[in-house]
Amino acid sequence: MTSLLKAAVVVPCYNAADTIADTIASVQAQTERAWELVVIDDGSHDESAEIVARIAREDRRVRLITQSNAGVSTARNAGFAATTAPLIGLVDADDIWKPTFLEEMMQAFADERIGVAFCRADILDESGVSTGTTTTFSDTATDVEELLLTNPAGTCSTLMIRRTVIDEVGPFATELRRVEDQHWMLKARLGGWDMRGVDKVLVGYRTSADGLSANLDGMLEGWEAMIELLGDEVPADQVRRARAEHFLYLTRRAVRLGRPPAVSLKYFRESVRTDPSVSIRKAASIPAALVRRFRPDDNAQNDNAWESAA
Repeated sequence: MTSLLKAAVVVPCYNAADTIADTIASVQAQTERAWELVVIDDGSHDESAEIVARIAREDRRVRLITQSNAGVSTARNAGFAATTAPLIGLVDADDIWKPTFLEEMMQAFADERIGVAFCRADILDESGVSTGTTTTFSDTATDVEELLLTNPAGTCSTLMIRRTVIDEVGPFATELRRVEDQHWMLKARLGGWDMRGVDKVLVGYRTSADGLSANLDGMLEGWEAMIELLGDEVPADQVRRARAEHFLYLTRRAVRLGRPPAVSLKYFRESVRTDPSVSIRKAASIPAALVRRFRPDDNAQNDNAWESAA
């Protein structure tokens, strides 16, 4: 790449033969042309690597790196190490970028204090068709306490990172199988870097009904692993409040997913046990469906639910 290179695009790829060509095509369609794309094939068993190699022969801006299967964080880190571009964008091998993603996201870095930028995403179904909904957006969810609760990026595919931040705080934690991007953003914020949200839908984010976000206990396990890895970098009182709010989030999600009453009650009880003030302060966010389970005429039913949640 020449000195005109403005950004690198890192794509971790594992068994993505059905979607990787569309992902690469969405980068090739960018209005900003000064980029290189590095695909890290993480030991795929399908034709992913062959598809990327064929595209790379036709477009010198595309490179393929292959490795034995080691996980998505290791793959992304290999991509970071393979480029010296000042800005790095991430896109997963089943997601797509809108044509102006690079052009509009790069504008956020005109301010040298900004180390990380993110945008909104259009949520797609498994076949890549828009569901008509987008990821939520908050321009204020970038302080440490908020970052403990939520990942404002929604998905790695909305992230753009200044190279200097990776050099200072390190790459993604390979110990984490979930929330590795949320953990990395926390590290960047604790390192003094500012973040900026771009309130535009610039990504197509593919989801599935049985994806990671449907496994509530897995989400809790991943969050707790992140907290353990942070150690004493975050004050204990912040962690306690965040843990109570995380249980409340799982309560709401269990109701939305239609899980049995015992599941939502289990998480709600843990929120109250962890920090009762959070449940009081966040009372308005407790789903009506959960509140109805506490009606006086349902006491016997509720008692049974509590026992089964124990």
